[in-house]
Amino acid sequence: MVTANKELKAQIESLEATITKIKNMVEQADGLLNRNIDLRAELRDKGEKLVGAEESRKKAEELANRMPRS
Repeated sequence: MVTANKELKAQIESLEATITKIKNMVEQADGLLNRNIDLRAELRDKGEKLVGAEESRKKAEELANRMPRS
């Protein structure tokens, strides 16, 4: 009985260590996911700014082409 209790205690300690390790991995994955979301939002914003800049460039080019050349 004493040996069985020691074995169960060792198994419980091992499971607790595994649970702690998995919790840490989940927290790390959550942090990475949040960073990924932030990067995607930043990329989307930069894409929108790039589209706006391209439209402005085209308008400026059209205006430049309308002006008489000397």
